Parts: sequence; C-alpha cells; structure tokens
Amino acid sequence: MADILVVGAGGHIGYELCLSLVNEGHQVIALDYAFPEGISGTMEGKPENLLIERCDFSDSMAMREWLEKAKIVFHLGSTHLQAFAEEMSVWSADPTSVKIVVDMARGRGVERFIHVSSTAVYGNLAGKRANEQTPTQPQSAWAKSELAAEQEVLAFAGEEDFRVTVLRPCWVFSATCPRMRKLVETLKTGKCISLGGGQNVRQPLYIRDMIEALTSCITSDSAAGQTLVLAGPKPLKTTDMLKSICPAARCPHPKFNMPAGLGGPLAGLLGSLSGLLKMKPPITPTTLEFFQLQESFDIAKAKEVLGFEPKFSFRDGMKDCQAGFS
Repeated sequence: MADILVVGAGGHIGYELCLSLVNEGHQVIALDYAFPEGISGTMEGKPENLLIERCDFSDSMAMREWLEKAKIVFHLGSTHLQAFAEEMSVWSADPTSVKIVVDMARGRGVERFIHVSSTAVYGNLAGKRANEQTPTQPQSAWAKSELAAEQEVLAFAGEEDFRVTVLRPCWVFSATCPRMRKLVETLKTGKCISLGGGQNVRQPLYIRDMIEALTSCITSDSAAGQTLVLAGPKPLKTTDMLKSICPAARCPHPKFNMPAGLGGPLAGLLGSLSGLLKMKPPITPTTLEFFQLQESFDIAKAKEVLGFEPKFSFRDGMKDCQAGFS
C-alpha cells in the first residue's frame, strides 16, 4: 500500500487517523511538534508500520525529506484547539506556510493531498443551512487564515497527477477533543451557566465518522479538486446535546440559565474576577461558543462524492467514547 504522511498527527483527529490507517495496513509517517503523553517513536508496542517524528514544519529541508517518502498526504496542521499541545506553536493554517508545503508535495511526487479545514470559514450561520456554495464569512483571524489556506491548496485543482481535496468538517467530537474536554471540565464544577436555554443548533460529527470520510479520500477519484462539507447526521439543540454529554461524562446538567446576549459581557467580567481569585469561571470562551454558535449543514455533496454517511448520532457517539471520560 502507498506510504501516507499525516501532518498534524498530534491533534485528536490526526492521531486517530494514524491509528486507523495503521490498522488498515498502511505505512504511516506521523508528523507533529508534539504528541499525546507517552507517544514517541520509541514507545513500547508501537506498530512497525507507524513512524512517529517530531518535526518543525517551518524546516523546509526536513519537510522535503518526509514528503519524498509519501504518495498521500493528509494535512491537519492547524493549531486551533490542538488536543495535546494547546500552548505550543505547533503549526498554523498560515496560507503562505500551507502554500510552501503543498507546492513541495507536488514537486516530490505526492499523488494526493487532502487538506482539512473547518466550517468556521462560514462564520455564525444564524439559522441558515450551509453547503459548499454558501458564501463564506469567517469571523476570527484563525478562520480567515483557514479560508486563505484552502485557496492555496485549491490552486492545484485540475492537475491530473496531483489530486487535491479540501474537507470542511464541523465540530468533530470525541473524549479527547479539546472543546469537549473544556466543556466537561466546566460542567463538572457544577457552576456552568447555560445561555439562551440551550436553544442554539449545532451539527457535531463523531470522530469515527470523520476518520471514515478521511480514509475514503484515499481512493476517491471524484474527490479530486473538490471542497466537501462534513457534519453529523442531523442538527440538534445544545440542550439536547447536554442530555447525552452529562451522563457520559458523569457531570451535572447546568443549573442556571441566562439570556444569550448577556454571555459575552458576563464572561469577560467573570474571567477577570476568576483570575484574581484563582478560580475557574462558570462561563468560558468554550461554553460561550457551545451555547451561542448556530450552524446547520447540507452534506449531500460529501454523500455523492465520497459515499459519506455518518453512522453515529450524537447520543451514540457519546456512549461510544464514554470510557474516555473516566
């Protein structure tokens, strides 16, 4: 089977992807600046077909060496919500950096380049259902950078010997997902405040469905040059999501609720006070996003191109990863 390079293998998606590829018999090179604790190139029991390397992605010479060994590249290099190295400058979605990597990949015989972006490029959809044709309105500097990085990758669309694909997943959840970990941490304090009654709508995708979509890109010729939105089976309110999160993570449901519009100002005030008092605030940026972001997606194109059909409802996904919270 073809050698596969996973750039950004230390994140919760990248690392799960590596394990899945290894189990399928692929020869995998896992690159990142940092990995989960205990994961290294010399760890006991490491599969023979998995090579783990810490790498500074700004080192062009090192990147050339690894790219020459691969026929397929998965690029998951953004630092946004890195699961295992959130305080480190691992790698950014800086479009110039992405351009250098994808250009080097093309020049060194890589046949497929799958770039993982995010539905954050749409901004807050405020009740609209988005697909690949929906105008993008990135609101954060990170999301703007992701969109520019997509454009650098898609500049190579249409080339026969170098097939590129851009995937835009929504929130990919698992027990090791940084968003989920932070949310559960806040819930476990018993002081988490719900905003707007949890009536905002999200469409999260379970990690196992995400991995299946990624691996489908290896053999899908129709995915070449495409941008594909990935999301869970259906949108659901965050209040319904909490009915699955709290039992799985053994944490209490929020006891308090306030209007959504007060969340931002209150979070700033409580954040300042909590810093002075050295305590965890009941509202954090993660809880603000959880209770305020509105998103809903049409995944028909991914179904047509990849045969993508998410198998896990949010409830089933939480049950599947329940052991990871213990």
